[in-house]
Amino acid sequence: RELGDQFGYAAQQVLLFGAAYKALAFLTDFPSKVGEAVAQLQTFRNTLQAITPNANEFQQSNQFILDTVAKYNTPLQSARDGFTNLYASMAPAGFKGDEIRNIFSGISQGAATFGMSADKVDRVNYAFAQMASKGQVMSEELKGQLGDVLPGAVAIFAKAAGFTGPNAMVEFTKAMEAGRYKGEAMKQLLINVGIVMKDKFAKGAEGAAQNFQGQMNAMANATKNLYEAFEPAG
Repeated sequence: RELGDQFGYAAQQVLLFGAAYKALAFLTDFPSKVGEAVAQLQTFRNTLQAITPNANEFQQSNQFILDTVAKYNTPLQSARDGFTNLYASMAPAGFKGDEIRNIFSGISQGAATFGMSADKVDRVNYAFAQMASKGQVMSEELKGQLGDVLPGAVAIFAKAAGFTGPNAMVEFTKAMEAGRYKGEAMKQLLINVGIVMKDKFAKGAEGAAQNFQGQMNAMANATKNLYEAFEPAG
């Protein structure tokens, strides 16, 4: 019994030492984490200010990102990076702020529904940004990038393009490969895609945001918000 008590005491000491070590590591690393988070926040603000046409659009877009992240538990940094990349690519192509936000909202709802990690969310946003930058919907982005991380991507685009029935995806693919979706046609298709995605994913997105991946994202977002709260000191 005495040996068992000694073993239990030793185990407790090891656990306490481990907890103390983790706490010390957290406190030691805290300033660098604050500095990193503050630098990312300031970079985001500077970028958003540079790509938006006025202060009202900046404020509206910034609040939109925060509201979207809070509602769907998407990764905060991915949302900021994804939105600014999307805006920077789509605004020169003639998309209005509301249209860009609507598309991004559909992307975020899809990400929540499928419990996407930050890496996958980044890939979805990048694919949309590439289409806008190229001024054309192409198989490389739709099938090669978007299709890998967003299930049913081709079907969503086919529906947005107005194709229905059992051959919808085949007919859409033919039209896409023939170069039909360029310029204004590309713009209208992506706007329609945002509408289709919101219609398809809106109902389940809020509930899906409470799944394991959503909760992990929420924890990471809370930690990042904690670091950013020290911006004045940073």
